[in-house]
Amino acid sequence: MREAFGLDRRQTLVLGASALAHAALGFLPLFGGPGYEASLALGLILPLPLAWVSAAQALPMRTGNADPAIRSPIAALTASVQFALLVLAAHTVILLLHGARAGFCDPLQGLIGFALGPALGAIMAAAWGSFAGLLGSHLGRGGRGIALALAAAGPMGGVLVSVWRFWSSPMVFAFDPFAGFFAGPLYDTVIDAVPRLITYRVGSAASLLALTCFCLVARRSEGGRLTLSGFAQRVGCAALGALGAAASIGIYWAGPELGHYQSTSTIRAALGASSTSARCEIVYASGILPERVRLLGEECDAHVAGHEAYFGTRVPERITVFAFASAGQKGELMGASNTYIAKPWRREVYVQNENYPHPVLSHELAHVVTGTFARGPLEVAGPLAGWIPDPGRIEGFAVAAAPPEDSDYTLLEWTKALRDLGLLPPLRAIFRLSFLGENSSTGYTVAGAVVEWLRAEHGAAPLRAWYGGASVEEAFGGKSLAVLEQGFHAALDRLQLPARVLELAKARFDRPAIFGRTCPHVVDHRLEEAAAAFERFDLRSASASYQDSLELDPTNLGARLGLAACDQRRGAEQEAQARYRALSTDESLTRVQRAAVFERLGDRALITRDSASAEAFYAEAERYAFDEHRARTIDVKRYALGDLDALRAIGDLLIGDSLLGVDMVQASAQLGEWSAKNPRLGLADYLIGKNLYTRARWRDAHVFLQRALQRDLPLASVRREALRTAVFGACAIGERQVAADALREYLEDPGLSSARKTGMQRFAKVCRLPAPQ
Repeated sequence: MREAFGLDRRQTLVLGASALAHAALGFLPLFGGPGYEASLALGLILPLPLAWVSAAQALPMRTGNADPAIRSPIAALTASVQFALLVLAAHTVILLLHGARAGFCDPLQGLIGFALGPALGAIMAAAWGSFAGLLGSHLGRGGRGIALALAAAGPMGGVLVSVWRFWSSPMVFAFDPFAGFFAGPLYDTVIDAVPRLITYRVGSAASLLALTCFCLVARRSEGGRLTLSGFAQRVGCAALGALGAAASIGIYWAGPELGHYQSTSTIRAALGASSTSARCEIVYASGILPERVRLLGEECDAHVAGHEAYFGTRVPERITVFAFASAGQKGELMGASNTYIAKPWRREVYVQNENYPHPVLSHELAHVVTGTFARGPLEVAGPLAGWIPDPGRIEGFAVAAAPPEDSDYTLLEWTKALRDLGLLPPLRAIFRLSFLGENSSTGYTVAGAVVEWLRAEHGAAPLRAWYGGASVEEAFGGKSLAVLEQGFHAALDRLQLPARVLELAKARFDRPAIFGRTCPHVVDHRLEEAAAAFERFDLRSASASYQDSLELDPTNLGARLGLAACDQRRGAEQEAQARYRALSTDESLTRVQRAAVFERLGDRALITRDSASAEAFYAEAERYAFDEHRARTIDVKRYALGDLDALRAIGDLLIGDSLLGVDMVQASAQLGEWSAKNPRLGLADYLIGKNLYTRARWRDAHVFLQRALQRDLPLASVRREALRTAVFGACAIGERQVAADALREYLEDPGLSSARKTGMQRFAKVCRLPAPQ
């Protein structure tokens, strides 16, 4: 190979070693073929060795072995870029071979990402290495060491700059001239950085142009010194190089506007407003209503105080909450679209605007509070003072302090169900980096349950010590993790679970982690495209995107239901019916997934006024649906079957027209008419109030919910939810006595699970309600 391509020993080593590394890496899930993970890996593997070997090649040869051509700066640059292209050709072949082996997800998009990311990064590294070699040779004695150090400083410096930005600002994404693009959060599966990568690589191209023009006008002497003796003959080239340098610098300075990087000041400026509470500063998008900002401050104050009491610590500084208007704005400005983020060392959390109470603010604030007793620059748990994070401890502590509010079961109950299903991983796999290989629901739940149990058994002090860097034995009186695990399992043995929770747990937890899914980035992106097309009635595009998703992931239930919905909306009832029937008999579906299918069948029957079939389908769906929200919705639909006015109103609200979907104006009119005809029945008022509440119309929702509770609510599940929502709504508008009364009645419900009761008792502190008796 060396003879065929004219490579020396160093080049052969770089080409061979990088190819072997890539070939081995491609057998890992998600790395097999063109895609984001493979591009990111190559962006980290290739630049440093290419820069080094290019610098070495650009240095003058020993006397007697000099190649006159290589003494020319442009020849040195050309040779290094040619070698980089050869390396890239080899890696492109490996990418395609792995894709053919594992199956392609989106080869075109993957190859575009490869070209804009590591491919251009490799060329940049080779060019940078050549420049370092030229400069080293110009310096004479000692120049070789300087050249190699400078060559390494480019790729390594780029990574360090990205790390610095991550540490010193809200950013979690990175654009790097050598490595390419890093998206940030693992759980954001939809990644589309191509538009920003294009503008970023315009800057890279401008830099390459400037360096090429420099090499064209420069000359190198026998001793390696550089001169610009060719400047007069190449004035145009020099001017072009200056233009390229200016363009590169300009694009860098315009980075925040182009989305290449951000700083705390640019994000604050983009959001535009701030407000302070007792313990927190809320930096918020100008479109968020002041009333919601005030409530965020109150929530933040209460959660911080609660977490401090839970862990026995104190946060000395005010915590900053960045509240973005939407997931899209959050993704553009700091990089985490659908993943909520906290940076404990900065005393900052980053969330998007949500209804009151905020669903994850408490969890993210718990990360900041735990940072007060962590070590290291990131203030998180893990070996080497958190330099190697332990995601099990990091997330487990936050989940234990802020368990899910809207859950029918406690963390320990879910974990016992996991064990009974044979899905419970050993604790040694939870409290280390292997946590990331678990289904996220499983990892978070088990880690939170363990921390919750440890606090109950040993108190907060050992937890703080463990999180702060002490070994398990040091923190818990000499007990090893294996011994603690035995005690934890004994605690699970004492729990009694209803049998039905096992099926729900299986549906919730028995799913692969992102590393076990097939083409998750492409599939989830296609599903997003399909849903958006369906909403704008572009059924051809929606069907195509759903079909593309199924070709990559044939078991994806969302895509299969989406195709049936497209058939239904275009009026192809027989095709839709056939799809639903096939799904209802699919033995591979979990019981909860079957519930979704039977509910769809019931919806179709309800719309066509086939009450008998609707009742049968809904009964089957309710038998499989163990989640309270789904079961309650099915209850409401079944109730509609016995009342024509109810059927019209509920059908318009929860199902909509088979061709046009849900129209809230039409649904509201039908609900109002139903309420007027049945003044003793509160179901229509509850549905109006609930929908107003989901739209943050708290005062309007309060009126309808109070009216509903004063009337007859024949479904126990509906009355329970009406009381719960009434508590939230009354707190949102400052009606604390009304909220306290509704909370008292809610907690007296004999059908209320202990998990939901505990969750609402925690919320009472957020709203500053009297302690429920």
